[in-house]
Amino acid sequence: MARFHIRATTIAGALLIRNAEATDAAEADNPTTTAAVAALGVALERSVYSTTQADFDGFPGYRQSGEEGTVGIIFDPFQVLKMRVASGATVGTLLNSTAPANILTNTTADTTGLTVAAVEVGTADMDGGLICGRTGNNAGVVRRNTTHTDNVSDVVTVPFPRTIAVNDTFLRVPYSKSAQNVQLTDTPGFSEADGTIAYGTGIRLSVTDVDFDIINSEVVIYGVLGSHQLNALA
Repeated sequence: MARFHIRATTIAGALLIRNAEATDAAEADNPTTTAAVAALGVALERSVYSTTQADFDGFPGYRQSGEEGTVGIIFDPFQVLKMRVASGATVGTLLNSTAPANILTNTTADTTGLTVAAVEVGTADMDGGLICGRTGNNAGVVRRNTTHTDNVSDVVTVPFPRTIAVNDTFLRVPYSKSAQNVQLTDTPGFSEADGTIAYGTGIRLSVTDVDFDIINSEVVIYGVLGSHQLNALA
């Protein structure tokens, strides 16, 4: 862990990047939802940014949040980040069934086990991501999404083992272990993954695992940063 001067209020768990501006008071900055070049790591605490002298009344070495205008960051180029998948750009948003949905309800039975027919797939092409049975004949079974048709269906190449019945539900995300990009949330901080975007969009982050919780309808991804301040090879 290392401490960095900040230029904006941070939240615990948010990803921060290097601030290269020589005339700026900060060493750490916020990324964008799609860019995190020279990343530093994840903030360990909430820290409030201020330029008001009266806000700094601690004694030397006293590191209460905001007292020194700094934040503690896990500063490791090979750290594995854990990110909850949100249904949109806002932290904490539950996965939902509104297009472009992360929860799909099948409308047409398919004995081949290949096609999940649901208008709520919307227009976000998540080919390359994963589909996991949530309820019904294939609950808990995961397949890679390979063919998307706007507002109609998502199709897999390796079939689900049993018939996809009407009203079977599925969890769908634009992430898999082949993904090298993850789009971040930005409200109130860059701490979760946006699950409503197309595969291949976002910051450079190589996904190492995707965990589906079909009981609570939640998904968590893990990944390693592709651009870190201490890793010249990234």
